[in-house]
Amino acid sequence: MTTPSPEDKYQRELLLSRTVLKTEMEKAIRAVTPKERQALVARWKEEYKPEVARELLRVARNPEARLRIADWNLAGFDKDRRVKKI
Repeated sequence: MTTPSPEDKYQRELLLSRTVLKTEMEKAIRAVTPKERQALVARWKEEYKPEVARELLRVARNPEARLRIADWNLAGFDKDRRVKKI
């Protein structure tokens, strides 16, 4: 068994971060009532570090960002990201 390289470790952490962001933005889209949104933000504050919870809230408040992130294709993220959208 080989030890993962720093690059491999970084790529795994980046994928995990993107997965969390995508999942939470999908949940933010499904939270339609004020009560659902408040419960979601309360859970974020409970589960994540304060800076992560603030970032999730900041992104969730932007409808375009929220939708784009929820639609991420994580399997092809790096390849898709390099393609210039017209």
